[in-house]
Amino acid sequence: MSNEAPPKVRRIAPRYALSELLTENRQLTPRGSQGETVFLDQPLPVVGQGVVSLELRTSDPFRIILTPTRGSTAGDVIVLEVTADGAAFRDADDDDPSSILAQARDPGCGLNMDRLTSYWLSLDSQNRRLRYGKGYAQAQLTLLQWDYPEGGDEDPEKLPYAWTEKLQFVAVSHTGQGPFEPLVELHPMPVVADIPALIVPSQVITMDQLARGEVTVIENLSDGCNVLYANVAGANIQLDTPDFPDFSEAINYSIMTEGCVCYELLKSKEGEFGPSNPQETYLRITLGENLGDSPGIPFVLEIWPGQHYSPIHDHAGSDAVIKVLHGQIQSRWFAELSPLYRDYYEKFDLVAGQVTWLSPDYYQTHQLFNPAPEGFMCATLQCYRYPDDDREHYEYFDYLTQGQDGQWTIARFYPNSDMDFLTFKRKIKEEWDQVIASAQIGPAE
Repeated sequence: MSNEAPPKVRRIAPRYALSELLTENRQLTPRGSQGETVFLDQPLPVVGQGVVSLELRTSDPFRIILTPTRGSTAGDVIVLEVTADGAAFRDADDDDPSSILAQARDPGCGLNMDRLTSYWLSLDSQNRRLRYGKGYAQAQLTLLQWDYPEGGDEDPEKLPYAWTEKLQFVAVSHTGQGPFEPLVELHPMPVVADIPALIVPSQVITMDQLARGEVTVIENLSDGCNVLYANVAGANIQLDTPDFPDFSEAINYSIMTEGCVCYELLKSKEGEFGPSNPQETYLRITLGENLGDSPGIPFVLEIWPGQHYSPIHDHAGSDAVIKVLHGQIQSRWFAELSPLYRDYYEKFDLVAGQVTWLSPDYYQTHQLFNPAPEGFMCATLQCYRYPDDDREHYEYFDYLTQGQDGQWTIARFYPNSDMDFLTFKRKIKEEWDQVIASAQIGPAE
């Protein structure tokens, strides 16, 4: 099967082709350009707040316009304008400098020329804030923010820009002659604060943690994450168990010893994700079978030797829960899967016993890295599940790979299995028993 990523854009959340959301109202843009303004038939899910996201490939400037009146961009409106050299918020659909509320003159904030990109606008009339970003709609990925000016009047309806609470209709305009066919996504909630990556039991979370936004509880997450968490978060989901208390030590020995199971498996995987790289390898030990509701087998024990890492990859739009069973792992997050985004925007370290998560809209694209020295492996239990509304079930994890020519491209990886868990555990125990018997090393105390 080909390892090349398919050209088709798959949906990782409820999205619509622009043509599915258009009204019959189409008009020339008020700026007299060669493009046009089109109006979405579907309004914001909640009046006065939400996120509009466009996923498209273009080199032509475009605007997202929020208006209180269907079919018109006149009067009080909020405009996000994205151009080659940056982005701007306006309070009128015109080109007058006086309508600019805030702007970022930085090509990094503007169009990703002819690269498939998600551009989003967040309207938050309750907190009186506009935000714009690229990639996943998360606060950490905000590129431009504008806070409404304060007013002296105590009546909320008389505050500056109080009229934004009435915005509910969406229009999109572009100035190019080429095709303009974005995928449109409408979220009911604005981008305010990101959901923390660390899950703790509801019985132990504190008010201080809530106030600081340090952790979350599983009840705040999707149904898919709830199902996965219930399977793996229990106290008995451990690597070292009474029947094999030295399992983790035995795995470390197997990794470091030529001829042993882990050593040879890892060696065979060099070059799996591109040019041969011994450190870009890890083991996928699967539990159970593919039930049809996840990319590959849903439960995977992953073994990460010290200083080893994964390629930058996404997760087929699935929900996932990750529990660290032994050692430590670092998750590096990326705005989206693109050769343009090879620098992570944040990293997060987890240690044994901690649990993290991801979803189609949060932390979906990451790179895992074991920062420990050589000889200190990490073991994680990864579990995946498609959201209930996913009808496509894309089967691959897409990842970034560098060719011999130095160019970065997106390839696809079918979530495979290096060995099933019960067989792996048996082989490692047989190996370890031989080590103990030959007195090369003693058992763990």
